Amino acid sequence: MQKLIPPYLFLMSLFLIAGASYACFIRDHALVFNPWGVIPFVAGLLIAVFAKKQFRKHRTTVQTFAAPDTLVTTGLFRHSRNPMYLGFLIALSGAAFATQCALSAMVVLGFFAACRCWYIAHEERVMQAGFGDAYRQYCAQTRRWI
Repeated sequence: MQKLIPPYLFLMSLFLIAGASYACFIRDHALVFNPWGVIPFVAGLLIAVFAKKQFRKHRTTVQTFAAPDTLVTTGLFRHSRNPMYLGFLIALSGAAFATQCALSAMVVLGFFAACRCWYIAHEERVMQAGFGDAYRQYCAQTRRWI
């Protein structure tokens, strides 16, 4: 069985936000779009892209379910242990804010829960097993999100 990777969950969440926005449109008979949501959407995508580039620079895998070769603790990873997930979460929050639909916020919360309980929990176990004390020290110095 193929595992659902975070970028696909992100895209599915965007489609759900669009669907929620459409549901709000049908209910309210008006499409509301707040352009200020574009700023966090773009900023979040940039954070995710820069974090991925840092993985590439350190020649380690970006794949969620693969064992990493290197513990990356510099750049964005100095401030957050999960900047890619954080970037996706900020982008989804911006999309939800742009739609001005409360249902969209539920999608963002669902994405957060999936990241925290599924992806991050798995990755932390793998990192602990692979890097031991170095990873524990990194966790003590760097927050999970921000």
